[in-house]
Amino acid sequence: MIKENQKFNESVNENSALLVELREKLPQFFTSDKYDENGKLIEQGAFDFAKFSREMDKENISRELSSGYTMEWTGKQLAKKQAGERSETVIVPDVKHNERPENAKSENLFFTGDNLEVLRHLQTNYQNSVDFIYIDPPYNTGSDGFVYPDKFEYSDEKLKEEFSLNDDELKRLKSIQGRATHSAWLTFMYPRLYLAKKLLKDSGVIFVSIDDNEQANLKLLMDDIFGEGGFVSEFIWQKKTGAHDAKGVATVTESILVYSKETNKKIWNKIFSQNTDAHDEARYNCSDEYETERGKYYLDTLDRGGLSYSDSMNYSITAPDGTKIFPNGRMKFENDGWIWQWSKDRLEWGIKNGFIEISRSKTKNSGWTVRYKNYLLVDHDGIPFEKSSPFQNIIQDVLNTEGTIELKNLLGNKIFTNPKPVALIEKFISYYAKDDITVLDFFAGSATTAEAIFRINSEGKGNGKRRFIMVQLPEPTFNEKNGIRTARKGSEAAFNAGYMTIDEISRKRIELAGEKIKSENPLTTENLDTGFKHYRVVKPNIMTIDKIEEFDPEKELLFSDDMVSPFSSDSLNVAGNASGLDTILTTWLVADGYKFNEPVEMLTFANATAHYVGKSTLYIIDSDWSQAATEELLNQIGTHQLNVNQIFVYEYSLGFTRLTELKTNVKQLSEPNVKVEVRG
Repeated sequence: MIKENQKFNESVNENSALLVELREKLPQFFTSDKYDENGKLIEQGAFDFAKFSREMDKENISRELSSGYTMEWTGKQLAKKQAGERSETVIVPDVKHNERPENAKSENLFFTGDNLEVLRHLQTNYQNSVDFIYIDPPYNTGSDGFVYPDKFEYSDEKLKEEFSLNDDELKRLKSIQGRATHSAWLTFMYPRLYLAKKLLKDSGVIFVSIDDNEQANLKLLMDDIFGEGGFVSEFIWQKKTGAHDAKGVATVTESILVYSKETNKKIWNKIFSQNTDAHDEARYNCSDEYETERGKYYLDTLDRGGLSYSDSMNYSITAPDGTKIFPNGRMKFENDGWIWQWSKDRLEWGIKNGFIEISRSKTKNSGWTVRYKNYLLVDHDGIPFEKSSPFQNIIQDVLNTEGTIELKNLLGNKIFTNPKPVALIEKFISYYAKDDITVLDFFAGSATTAEAIFRINSEGKGNGKRRFIMVQLPEPTFNEKNGIRTARKGSEAAFNAGYMTIDEISRKRIELAGEKIKSENPLTTENLDTGFKHYRVVKPNIMTIDKIEEFDPEKELLFSDDMVSPFSSDSLNVAGNASGLDTILTTWLVADGYKFNEPVEMLTFANATAHYVGKSTLYIIDSDWSQAATEELLNQIGTHQLNVNQIFVYEYSLGFTRLTELKTNVKQLSEPNVKVEVRG
């Protein structure tokens, strides 16, 4: 897979990611793909820009588009190229951790590694699968340690050719490396947010915390990626009650920008549950409570007093007996402060869809009263409804000191700077009406999001089926010189407590939080999933990469080098007891779209192993594969003992002769038509 991805990345440019998205959304503007006689793709169809332009002209849209504005910065084209590239890393399972009873069946995932690489891997098996994203990225304050981390692996000449740069432009592009400028921050964030959007379901939402340093740039960046119509709200979080030692203006707030993949604002009636306050609790328990297949509701009056006068709300409603009804049950409109809550168009929609009730009144002289169904629970059928208690975008009941105290109580010391409070993340996640959801946080930090999910699930809100995907870079807590490690500034407490990387803190916090929640509520949390599977996303060492790049199966009839063990956890210098086969298989399964809980059956053919997935796909990685193994496999397929549609073979393990035997003999099978794909 790495070799194929390397070849693919050589052809990626700043427009590649956009073309992939266009192909998905607008396939009619692409020419036909070309295949050879064996059905192998030899040339992918190209975007027919002339056809697209003609179609745009028909609607006279092009002139409108040309008057728009774009957001530009140094490094944007590089960021767009990165958004289109595939991963050149492998996924190493932490076998020892994942086999523990509390983790073996867990649906929660934790990835140690560069979040850009993890997001690239997840494109295949989690695209359009994530319901909710919360991230707390670096704020680029100048003191939070952020610098642009990605290295320019291409030569200057390659960069100049790739992006059509002159010497001055090349110098400006390279100026962002190792810097903490606005351009560096935007270049860092763009591909990560772009790929995150692709993971979201159409009904998915993303919450992004930020402060004043990059708030304006983040808003424009999110508009660029999600579209202006995807903007939902900006929550203002008052994280402090005061800052008495501040000079000038005391900054006591942060922002949380909320965007939806779906640009239709009505999506929020499907996503967010109604805010429940004392008034709603009273309504919920009142005698005038009804229930339909759409959920519970109460009948609320459609007219309101004390509202600003509006001509659009000055209309009559016709009762079944022909009576004209104005607000407050009057026979004619009197401007005394009473108006309808809904516009006439919405009222007609409400009558048509059964949301309006016009019934005999026992108290009003008109004999009729007009009320609408105010649903207490979200309508999952997607039918909009009025909400009497909208969410406020100011949060004042959670302070950042709570996060510090929570983590200190768990870990025994203040070893992480400014962790977010659990209640803040819990509040955001609880806004989402559904409970069977996947939550992603690819700047996990101290893993507050994971604990928040445990808390919500343990509190009996819904079915407790929320699960998480956490991603954290293994940032060291130390500096190393001449083989001697010393604590990095700001990480002294973590280093002294034995944590060598930040992700170790994250994972320890998840384990301890799960234990604490279960000990506090033993009766209600017996079946609560507080475990997680752990994977490391790692780049192979340079010698392995060199062998991959140099390998040519057509020139080497016998390749004797061991190309499996270099992918073991020991060879990659990470913990976890993973064999090279474990790593290769996991990476392949993800690339083929399988989730991490996909059952995998190990089969034996003449003392060689293969892995069987989905009752149709076979993976052969074992270097002990022999002619006898091939014969036994073919016998089982031919006698219908084993159903196989696709076989994936690791080209370095079998060698030219055994690989040729396998491909030739499988091709001769008449039933079924089995495809063999060789991977490097």
